[in-house]
Amino acid sequence: MTEEKYSLRQHIIRGGIGGALGLLILPRFGEMFNSIIIDAGEGGTPALIISYILCFVIGALAGIATLPFADTGKELVVRSVIHYALTALAFSAICLVNGWNRGRWDTLLFFIGMLAVFYLTIWLARWIAWLGEISDIREKLGIKPKRSPLGIVEALPYAVLVLLTSFIVSYAGYALDRTGWVGSIITAIIIPAGVFWNGVVLGKHNGFTPAFIVIAEIAVIVGLGITIFALRLNLGFGWGAAIPAALALIGNLAGAAIRKSKEKRAE
Repeated sequence: MTEEKYSLRQHIIRGGIGGALGLLILPRFGEMFNSIIIDAGEGGTPALIISYILCFVIGALAGIATLPFADTGKELVVRSVIHYALTALAFSAICLVNGWNRGRWDTLLFFIGMLAVFYLTIWLARWIAWLGEISDIREKLGIKPKRSPLGIVEALPYAVLVLLTSFIVSYAGYALDRTGWVGSIITAIIIPAGVFWNGVVLGKHNGFTPAFIVIAEIAVIVGLGITIFALRLNLGFGWGAAIPAALALIGNLAGAAIRKSKEKRAE
């Protein structure tokens, strides 16, 4: 099997699986979207059929996104932009068909902007994974650059990922739940878990990085702060304000310990 045929086969398989999941998940999300945030328009059977087709398309695009887009930086950026444009187009269409934007273009642009933030978060997570692999290869070859003071430069990409995740998770949780309970539960579980995971990965590739503890704390506060301001929530951090820094410290120490353990086994 040639490389081109293999690539096409993988795209069809991932796209098909993603499309099937899109049909199973997105219609339910749409129902929640319509019932909690806005009232859906009455489009009848044609609109329903088009909505299901668009659900499949969006799911297929998400499935294709699990494959590597390219090996070179420039080609990766170009293909990523094209993929986002197609996803935004399909998402805009399903918003218009179901009336999610209430007939307002500014609301539609806001939804597309949120999609862009979500897309950027996924892209950044994959880039960080690639960056970690490159860092390990350079270290083995003895060409890894000297670490910045307190690991500030090394911690920045992870902190940006924490900020974006904090914003997306908290905004989605509180925007889709009028009682605030779902948003509070999601925020209290997913965001700390994300901070811990970033700390572990950073520690595995760069060892103990003190700067991440402070920067991660700031990132979570900023991400949650944007949500609180945008949705006009009356929330207080209280004792929970120390949780991100604590989990960043624990995660980073755990990752550094894993790194040392691997170094000892390699000796």
